[in-house]
Amino acid sequence: MDCRRANPTYLPSRLIDIGKYTFSYPHLALAHELERGTKYATLSHCWGRSGHARLSSSNLSSYRQRLPRSGLSKTFKEALTITRYLGLRYLWIDSLCIIQDSEKDWAKESSEMSRIYSNGSCNIAASSSLDGSEGLFHPRNPLAIRPTKIPLTREDTELGKRYWAVNAQVWQRNVEGAPLNRRGWVCQERLLSPCTLHFGIDQLYWECRTQTCCEFYPTGLPFIVPGVSKTKALFAMIESQLLNNSSDHDKIAVDGYRLWDDIVEKYSRSTLSFDTDKLVAVAGLAAEIYRIVNDQYCAGLWRKNFLSQLLWRVKPQDINKEDQPAALPKTLQYIAPSWSWASVQRPKFST
Repeated sequence: MDCRRANPTYLPSRLIDIGKYTFSYPHLALAHELERGTKYATLSHCWGRSGHARLSSSNLSSYRQRLPRSGLSKTFKEALTITRYLGLRYLWIDSLCIIQDSEKDWAKESSEMSRIYSNGSCNIAASSSLDGSEGLFHPRNPLAIRPTKIPLTREDTELGKRYWAVNAQVWQRNVEGAPLNRRGWVCQERLLSPCTLHFGIDQLYWECRTQTCCEFYPTGLPFIVPGVSKTKALFAMIESQLLNNSSDHDKIAVDGYRLWDDIVEKYSRSTLSFDTDKLVAVAGLAAEIYRIVNDQYCAGLWRKNFLSQLLWRVKPQDINKEDQPAALPKTLQYIAPSWSWASVQRPKFST
């Protein structure tokens, strides 16, 4: 229930139709051609420098008939296969569903990101791949994630004498630290999607609004495993309060501002190919926060909580040896006023 789609009737402008059968040719389908409530998956991936196929004004007509399978990256091909295994027929991929040489189409579709990801049934994440050539599946040793049995003999304890040693850094290293999840655009893709299936370097990982799992911990990661973000759970809690028409609007707003602070701190640690995307890449999340706090959005901050959100600073490692603030590296182009966290290229946190 907590991982349901936000609006089951919503559809993106375009989706990849993989067809009813395995021998069908994938092609682009338009929203008005599909039934209301059609389910679809989304893909999160690193573009990298690979020259995979992209939708353009010149090939839109041909892609409506058939996608060039030979031009699809390994990641795209495998994502189509996974979509079918998930029991779905439609998949949304940014570079194949947004006209890449049309500023008008890009502006329109990028403004829909929050709805596209929040209404998908599942987000397929190529978390460990640097670009499309690496695909979703990686060679791996299944014994690498097998727990190690350690016998201990202590006469002065009532505890069992057999213990299991496991990798406590499994989530921090292989999900949070994965190449994909260091990318700025992916921050909102993860948070907005009802659930994400991470294709890791060593195993599969599952992330939804109420649970984080992996092949080694199929029923959920224990609380002692560090690095699991609580941001998605906070998002789910606020959503639940809104759906239940909670009368405590002030508390919901306070939680909303706290959620935004968590989002910005996490997002500011990520990287972007273009500085100009700094605020655009969280616009979908900002739209969701607006729905919670009903406040004016000002270059990454919220008007009613403005003074509190001005109390940000860069991470301690960006302070020089004399304990004086180092000169903050500004973005090369004007992105936001100097009082906004978006104006600097460093991780931030609230004081």
